[in-house]
Formats: sequence, C-alpha cells, structure tokens
Amino acid sequence: MIPVEEARVGTAPEAAGAILHLTTAGSIPLAVEPPVALLREVVEQLQHVLERVQGGRAARSTTDNTYASTALSPGASALGVALALGEVDRGALDDRAIGRDLGLWSPRASASAGVELLHSEIIVLGNSAAWSGDNAIAHGVMRDAIDLPSAIGVLNALDITISGQLDEAAASRILAVLAKTEASCSGTIRGARHVMWGDSDIQASRHARALVGGVLAGSIGRTDLFVSGGAEHQGPDGGGPIAVIARRPR
Repeated sequence: MIPVEEARVGTAPEAAGAILHLTTAGSIPLAVEPPVALLREVVEQLQHVLERVQGGRAARSTTDNTYASTALSPGASALGVALALGEVDRGALDDRAIGRDLGLWSPRASASAGVELLHSEIIVLGNSAAWSGDNAIAHGVMRDAIDLPSAIGVLNALDITISGQLDEAAASRILAVLAKTEASCSGTIRGARHVMWGDSDIQASRHARALVGGVLAGSIGRTDLFVSGGAEHQGPDGGGPIAVIARRPR
C-alpha cells in the first residue's frame, strides 16, 4: 500500500480515457490511465467507498482496531444465533458480554465478518427428514485446537470409520470440511503454554488456523479443507465448531 498525498484527474489524449495523477507521500509522481470501459465501474466503487466511510464516521464505533472489530462482529452474530436457537438466556446478553464473556457460545454458529459485507447474510445447512440425496452433513464442537476425538465423532456420525488416517476410499467420500478456530485467551492448551499471539509478523488467528488445519488434515488425509479464524462465541474459548459434508455410503 502506497500512501498518497495528492490526486488529480485529467483526460487522456483523444479522449481515450482518464488519467489519474497521484503524488505519493514521498513526493513521487505516478500516472494511471484507466480505459473508458472501466471508468463507470471505478466511479461507482469510489462513490460506494465514500458513502461507507462517511456512514462509518457518523455511526457509533466500538473500536478502530481492525482485528478487534472483526472479532466483535461475528461474536455478536454468533450470540444472535445462540439466542434464536435457545442456546443462551436472553437475560445473560448485553453489549458488555460480546467478546468478553466467552462462557456464552453457540455450538452451531459459524460467523465471519469483513469490510466487503454491507449486510448480514445467513446460510443454514442441515439434513431434511425428506431428503433422499447422496449427501449428508454432521457437526460437532472441538473443545480446543487439538480435540481430534470431537472431529472423529463428526466423521462417525456420517458412517465414516477412522483408525489412524482415513484411507483414500473413505477420504474421497468427504466433500467439505468446515471449521472455526481461535487461539485461546488463556494462553494455554490443556495446561501447556501456547505461542499463538499476534505480533508484527503474523496475527494470532493465522497460527490457530494452521494448527487446527494440520490436526484435521493429518486425520482426514486431505488438505483441501476450510478453517476460518475468529471463533469468538462459536464454541468454547480456544475451540470451535466443525462440520463435515460427505456422500452417504453406498
């Protein structure tokens, strides 16, 4: 990312497009010439960004820390799911609980947040009693980052028996593995200190995703799985939900 101190817009020769003149914070001049075909899209995106920035400044903000914000938002969403499903008591919820009372969580919610989302999007995955297709889903909760037995329990619910690492035939039945994880706030896993902390090199959730991804890949025998960071209120502190979609046995 290059900080810019000045920007001017002009017209390219023969009206072939626009020229965007930029001057960086280091007083280095740059010129970009987007073609006519892209101008409308660029203008619409700039207007969109301006509206979001202005709206964000006008709204009450809990934090200006990006990582803290992307933890509070899905955490609040997860507690909303927990409330809707009767997993937590409404009387236990208020703004102060979000991101702080990690004893409140949903075993079914998996929530994410990002600046690219302008509204809530909800997807519900489950098995209908009337469903007769080949695919089925099962879910569970990993109590911590190395809770392999809970992951095995999800596989067993899909009639996948595991002893060691899945063989190729069993692994080929799996269509998707979806998991959430976050480094435990206690700083430990089963009494032993972990080193998953955010620093100038890498953020803590990336360490956690790598750890859980390795645990799951080692048992399933495949690396094409989805492990998302930011599991606040989505399972116990340091754990997170896991779901597996697989073909039914023939």
